[in-house]
This record gives sequence, C-alpha cells and structure tokens, in this order.
Amino acid sequence: MLRYLLYIYMPLCLAFGLSSCVSDEKTDYGPSLAVGEQLPAFRVWLSDGSEVSDQSLRGKPGVIVFFTTTCPDCQRAMPGIEEVYRAWKTQAQFVCIGREETAGKVSAYWQEQGYTIPWSAQEGRTVYELFASRYVPRVFVFDAQGTVRASFVEEVDTVQLQQALRSCMK
Repeated sequence: MLRYLLYIYMPLCLAFGLSSCVSDEKTDYGPSLAVGEQLPAFRVWLSDGSEVSDQSLRGKPGVIVFFTTTCPDCQRAMPGIEEVYRAWKTQAQFVCIGREETAGKVSAYWQEQGYTIPWSAQEGRTVYELFASRYVPRVFVFDAQGTVRASFVEEVDTVQLQQALRSCMK
C-alpha cells in the first residue's frame, strides 16, 4: 500500500513543483538581460498581425512583459501592468510576450480578463531566452534608445514600474 501511495504521491509532487513560476525561496533568477544593456535583436508578431522588433521599439520608451497564462505570479502582476498600460499607452510602448503559449490560449485569457495590452504568443522559448533563462513574469523597461533601464522578476510593483517609465522620459 505504501509503495502504491508513493507511486501516486511522488509524480504529483514533482508535477506541482515543476509547474510553479518561481519558488518563494528562490533568489537566483538566472542569467537575464541587465540594466544598461541594449534590447537583443528579436521580432514577434502581435495578435493584430503587426510586427514588433527591437528596431521598431526604438524612438519611444516602453515595456516588454514575458508571461504565461497559468502562472500565479503572472496572474497577480497582470492587472497592475494593464493599469500602467492604460495610463501610459500614449507615452510609451507596451508588448506582452507569452512564453510557451498558443494564440488561442492567450486570446481567451485576454478576453476573460479584459486586458487590452498588445500581445504575442510564442509557442517556444526562443524569444524569451534572448532576455532571460528562467522565471516569469519578467518585465523590462527600456528607453528610447533601446537600453534596459529597469527590470522586474516575479513581483511587479506598479509604482516602481511607473517610476521607471518616468525616468525614461527625461
């Protein structure tokens, strides 16, 4: 009986542990694009069919958000990011990039939550890995020259996010 329980319990524990976004005890978030570095060369297509690249983002400060729809930390962060987007969308560029997500899943989630931020669903990690090696949400604030000026991992404080955007406007 004990062996039977172990066969059931262990895979469940493993699955639960692997599905989490960030462990509460984790402080090493792995390699990431650092403040002061340029946005890497990348290109994604948004849900409206338009193309966004590191080059198209130059000329105006902005925010890039990496997320997954099933990540509890992302689910907590997104309403605040949406709020900042609505307040700043005429002054800054925003793009949300779904890591290992289908367009159908992101579209349904966006509609359910009432989000309006432009998004791109990426079924793999190719674009994400240009910016970071693990953990979402990841938020990068960049200036008009494409230089990263702030980044957030796991928790996104909307006051700090807006302060970072303000500093890019100077």
